[in-house]
Amino acid sequence: MANDVKWIKITTNMFDDEKIKLIESMPDKDAILIIWIKLLVQAGRTNANGYIFLNENIPYTEEMLATIFNRPINTVRLALKTFKEFSMIEMDENGLLVTNWNKHQNIAGLDKIREQTRKRVAKHRARQKALETGGPDDQYECVYCGKISKGTIDHIIPTSRGGLDINENKVIACLECNMSKTNRMPDVYLNELMLRDDSFDTKRILDNKKIMQYVEFRNGKFIIKNSKIVVTQNVTLRNAIDLDLERDIDLDKDLDKEVVPPDITTVEKEILNTLRLVTNYPFDYSKDLDTIRTLALDYPSVDMLAEIKRWRDYKRDKPLKPNSNVRLQIRNWIENAVKFAKKRGETGGQPQKPKDPAGKYRKFVS
Repeated sequence: MANDVKWIKITTNMFDDEKIKLIESMPDKDAILIIWIKLLVQAGRTNANGYIFLNENIPYTEEMLATIFNRPINTVRLALKTFKEFSMIEMDENGLLVTNWNKHQNIAGLDKIREQTRKRVAKHRARQKALETGGPDDQYECVYCGKISKGTIDHIIPTSRGGLDINENKVIACLECNMSKTNRMPDVYLNELMLRDDSFDTKRILDNKKIMQYVEFRNGKFIIKNSKIVVTQNVTLRNAIDLDLERDIDLDKDLDKEVVPPDITTVEKEILNTLRLVTNYPFDYSKDLDTIRTLALDYPSVDMLAEIKRWRDYKRDKPLKPNSNVRLQIRNWIENAVKFAKKRGETGGQPQKPKDPAGKYRKFVS
């Protein structure tokens, strides 16, 4: 027996029922109808498919009902006799039963509602956990391309441009889209997707309330709603880039103070400056220079500076944790960049040579 149901159903056409009309013709109609309502409420409180009992071993007696209904015993007896004659209740070894109980409380419907609520709450909690922990355990749909994958968390307005680290500014994106977007504003990235991807689903973006609070769709393209909007206490969408440039200049001055080898290139120097921008990065001049030179040898087709900057921008939205193996992360990032380039039909940024339709049978074709 459960006790969590707090309602019964009384329809607006209750008094059109023939049995109720017959009761209304009786001298004690008001008292009998009040007891009928009290019986329905008590059956709902017992929540045992229409049965009414004190517990499963103790059915209610007429005297007990008179006490809990606060009505004279004779009135209760008259009401019960009337309900039995009209087949509105039955009495058996289990106690008093309200017939056709589904009219007053749909148990199957209740179970369905409970199950739907349970699934909805579980789904909501899973998404909340994904946003709070930085990555879901299950498969999710990427908000940008629609691909189903493990997913990563993307800040719609990048934190490097003043976006807040709050759920309203977070969406789930696949790793490829997250790496591709880097720290660009949502309107810039969405317009790029429309141009380069014929299968891009504009409606998926328009239906996303989180994204659409920052952009609007006008004349076939996405436009940021207000480039002057203040998204943090001290940083606006426009001056965030200026702050980044100031930090680059300061870091460049710091790097000049290092004892550098004479053969260091301008690109290597810029990469080292970029790594220093990453929050919590354990910068070590010798180790990092050796790392980027090793990677350049292992992946000669990759634009190392561009990928390191993308990794830096990604880490602005997903900061490094203490004791992270950062140099291994960078290697994995470069490896993924190579895989994505191959998947898009690119090799080191160079377009692939068009395939010959005849293939190995070319020699037989004039």
